[in-house]
Parts: sequence; structure tokens; C-alpha cells
Amino acid sequence: TYIYAGPFQNSTAAAADRWVPVAPGTGAIFCLGLAYHMLKAGASSSASDFADFKTLVMSRFSPDKVEKATGVAGTEMAAIAKRIMKSSAPVVVAGSEFAQGAGAADVIAASAVNMLLGRINKEGGMKILPELPKAVEAAAGRSELAAKDFVGYLAGIASGKVAAPAVMMSYEANPIYALPQNTALAQAVEKSGFLVSFSTYMDETASEADLIMPNPTCYERFEDAQTPYGVGAAMLAASAPVAEPLYNSKPTVDVVLGVASVLGIDLGYESADEVYQAKAEKAGADWDSLIEGAAYVSDSTESGSIKFAASVLSKAVTMPKGGEIALAPYSKLIIGTPTVAIPPLNVVAISKFELMGKDLMVQVNSKTAKKLGVSEGSKVKLAGAGGECAVRIHINEGVMNDVIAAPLGFGHTAWDAYSSGKGENISKLLTVGTESGTGISVWTSSFVSIA
Repeated sequence: TYIYAGPFQNSTAAAADRWVPVAPGTGAIFCLGLAYHMLKAGASSSASDFADFKTLVMSRFSPDKVEKATGVAGTEMAAIAKRIMKSSAPVVVAGSEFAQGAGAADVIAASAVNMLLGRINKEGGMKILPELPKAVEAAAGRSELAAKDFVGYLAGIASGKVAAPAVMMSYEANPIYALPQNTALAQAVEKSGFLVSFSTYMDETASEADLIMPNPTCYERFEDAQTPYGVGAAMLAASAPVAEPLYNSKPTVDVVLGVASVLGIDLGYESADEVYQAKAEKAGADWDSLIEGAAYVSDSTESGSIKFAASVLSKAVTMPKGGEIALAPYSKLIIGTPTVAIPPLNVVAISKFELMGKDLMVQVNSKTAKKLGVSEGSKVKLAGAGGECAVRIHINEGVMNDVIAAPLGFGHTAWDAYSSGKGENISKLLTVGTESGTGISVWTSSFVSIA
């Protein structure tokens, strides 16, 4: 059985056996609500802070409190908990409904449920994956990169609390378009003394850059992929160029190696393919096999003691105030991504319930529409902490009460005729906050008003 918990019936919910409407930004509360019923049924763990976790859950996440926060009735929570406890190989997967903006609480809470189920490092369960060795020892690893908070850093620049950098470099990213609370944080990027864009496309960030260093397409350069998010094993894949660069472009890795050499910094390699080959060798993979299409997959997992992080959860998980209209952004590959925008062939597949002419369509159910005084096709303005968006209303009963579902990926100001000037950039409405206890920037709980 596949159960999806989220604020509206997106593509994942449509493919699930059951959709459980859960308010945006309350995934951690939902998981701890499940944990309440599991603990009550006798679930246990040998983790050193299990007693603290149990006390936290039983005192703060009772069925009535969880229902008020998430919208899920206590009887339904109990039934779901009972079902997953009886399953032969259950697993709970956490994350933002739109693949960005979640803090640590959601992941910790879901991990706690998996711990209660005894599904850590088990086949089909939650695996703790090791990092592969680095080719350049001085380079930052994935855990070090994850510890950095780029959005928080930019928020500090925007508020004047942090000095703007003399140079900012953007590699295959489009922050000026894709950042939450977009208007203010995009201006923070532009405050940098010198903005360099390593991009294959003339996106919004490249358009504002002081220097563009064109990156070849993936068909024109060596490339690798190391344990992409969502893969259940530590792995490495690679590809070799199949065509010469059509334009005067140069792989970003080669540019960085060249700049390092000019600065007198020896990184140990002279070209990008040398770096990728070294990564493969240190991981124990065969480079020739990788570029011919085979992937290196490791079955190793991280061992050691695992904790519930009850002290973090006690601070990071807070109950929402309620009574506001929540924004539920969603992304669809057919609409494109910040780094690819809307491919020409995709235009004909975009639904009229997402884009009507050049007007962005957002979705509410009939009860919320009545509460807001709007109807099918109404033109309204959504206002959030970071800006405003002009949209039209579509009535869809697959959206939970007091929620507006809105597609990401529109509102481009660069690119081409297929992408530019269509709809609004909903990222403007996403409100950046700080997760208590961790200090991580989060933006999964954004609220809007309608004018």
C-alpha cells in the first residue's frame, strides 16, 4: 500500500493508493502524530534518547493537537499507524512537497518513525549512506556543503547584517529566478561586487551577471553524478562527451583548475576528466565502465549509534497558529526547472488549469473559494511576505481546505519566447523563516492573502 500525505492531489497523490490531506509545512507534526500511536501500541527502540523522545511525543503530540495542526483526525492517524506497523517492509519518506525549503525537523521526525519500525539500514527501509572519497582532499564534502545555509546568508545580505561578497559565482544554478522570497533575495545576489555565471543558458542569473562563462551542454563535456538524492545506495555514474562544443565554451571544472593555476594553487589535476577519473578510482569504480554506461553501486551503509534527536525536535517542531490561507507550491518537470525553463516541446502539454493564455492558474477547493469570495476564473492578487502575484482561480476539490495550490516554474523574465512572460513566479510569495533549534532557513510554511 502506498500512502501519500500532502496538501493536495498532485501527481504523486494520484499514483498512490490513498491520499491523506495534510496541511503544508506540517510533515514533522504528522510523523510525530504517527509516533504517538505507535508508542501507545508498544513500539520501542534501544536508542539512548528513546525515553526523552517518548516523553516529548506523548506530552506534545496528542491526537487532538496533531489534528488541529495537520487537519488529520486522530482516528485516521491511529489507523495509518496500525497499518504501517503491520506491514512487512514499511518505510516513511519525508521531504518538502515541492522539493525545497524543508528544515531538519521533517527528516528527523520521519527517521524517528523508521527507527520505531526497526527499518534503519534494512533492505527496502531507510538507509544511512556513506560519502564517497573526494578527489581533491581540500574540497568540501556533501555534509560540509549541507551545513552551509545559502538562503540564510543571502537573507543576511538583504537585511544589511552581512556584508555582500566581492565576487559571487553561480554554477549551473539560477538563484535570481529560483530563490524563495525572490525579490529581496535576488537583489542580495545582485549586491555582490562581481557576479559570475557558469551557465549553459541565458537564464535570469546569467542575464544579470558581470561575466558569463558558458558551460558546454552535457553532451559536450565529461560529467558525473554522485549518489543523487533519492537513490537508495551510494553510487557513481559518469558520461563522456559525444560531440565537440558547438560554441566557444569551456567546462567549469577546467576554468576553476585554470584559475587555481594562475593563483599558484596546485589542486593536483590539469583537466576535468582527470578529476572525474580520480573520483572513480578512489571510489573503487572502473572509469572505462562508467563512461560506457555502467554505474558503480556500493552496498555499504553508515553504522554506529543512531539517536532520535529529541532535544532538537523539542525546539524545531512548533504548532502553526492556524486560521490563515496556506500556500502549497508544486513543481512539474513538464513546466521545466529553474535551470532549463520551459522546453519548446513542453508548451503544448501544459494544462489550462495551470496556465490560461499568459495568466497563471492557482487551485482552491469550493469551500475555500466561498470563504474567499472567488469563483472559477476569478482574477485575484496573491500577496505574501515577499511580494505579489496576479493569478486566476481554478476550483479543484483535490485541494484541502484553506490551501492554495500554485505551480512553480512560470514567470520567467529571460530565456526565450517559450518561457518568458508566461504567468508569475510563485517563488516571490515563499516566506523564509528560521527553524528553531537548528537555525536552518525554511520556507515550506508560507501564507498569503487575496485582494
